[in-house]
Amino acid sequence: MNIFIFMPRGLSTEKTERTRARILAAAETLLATQGYGGWTMQDLARRAECAVGLVYRYFPTRGALVLMLYVDFATAIERRVDALACGTVGARFGELVGLKLAELDRRPRVFRALAHAALASDEGTGVLSNEARAVRVAGVQTFTRLVSASENAPAAAAAVGRILYGLHLLVVLLWTQRPVRPRSHGCEDPLRALVIGLVPLIDLAVATVDTPFGAPTLQRVDALARAILEASP
Repeated sequence: MNIFIFMPRGLSTEKTERTRARILAAAETLLATQGYGGWTMQDLARRAECAVGLVYRYFPTRGALVLMLYVDFATAIERRVDALACGTVGARFGELVGLKLAELDRRPRVFRALAHAALASDEGTGVLSNEARAVRVAGVQTFTRLVSASENAPAAAAAVGRILYGLHLLVVLLWTQRPVRPRSHGCEDPLRALVIGLVPLIDLAVATVDTPFGAPTLQRVDALARAILEASP
């Protein structure tokens, strides 16, 4: 499935984008209030105030709609890369993942519903599914850009970017498992503390990847990352 083909033909770009945005906004509302499995495409049409046939014209399945939400969220994060402060690979990774966590915290119910789809759905919405491969490819490219523009960018920027993208997915997975409750005032967020703690470790690892010792290790870890992120189930 190509997630980028679900755009109706014969409509003006402006009208197409407005309708698409309205449907996606309605989907976010349903995800936040009813979770991933608690609504139908008919419910979505009512919420978006449009005909159910029009919803299917844009998104043939609920899975296709969820994949487009993945794309929108990934694109929003990608746009942040060029605005990151100059710094090391570790520092820029910490800043970007911090922004991602802030976005997750801003709409926790929506993202938890999407996490359910990413981890447990059989509709082709799994984060490692073939349908979501384009999203993963774009994510790897984003983190490769992050690495390439860093003060201590290694020669093997693509391999390091791929590994850091996988690491960021693990951080997101940890976020999905946190209890849904507000933190006490003045209490440090352990997940953000973990990300901050990763910064010097990442820079330490980056300092070795172009050495005779580090290069073979990087190749082995990158091969594992490729096998996980690029393989089709």
